[in-house]
Amino acid sequence: MIQDLFTNWKWLSAYLDTLLQNDNPDIKTLMRLFRVYTQLFACFGRVLRDRKALASPISNDLQEMINQVLDELSTEVGVEL
Repeated sequence: MIQDLFTNWKWLSAYLDTLLQNDNPDIKTLMRLFRVYTQLFACFGRVLRDRKALASPISNDLQEMINQVLDELSTEVGVEL
């Protein structure tokens, strides 16, 4: 599931980049896609956090990596994860 969310996010990110390169992008379409983009981020963050909570004790390095990813996603999207 995590890999699927990440794959979908990467695809949507590339698609948004393509749309933004157009001279006259459709604003309504962009707004809907950005909404989906932020929802994917939020879902990805929740899944990572839930996985962390359900997992057996993990190494400090992995814990720090997960926290860093969540912080970066929160900063990029502007939503607390």
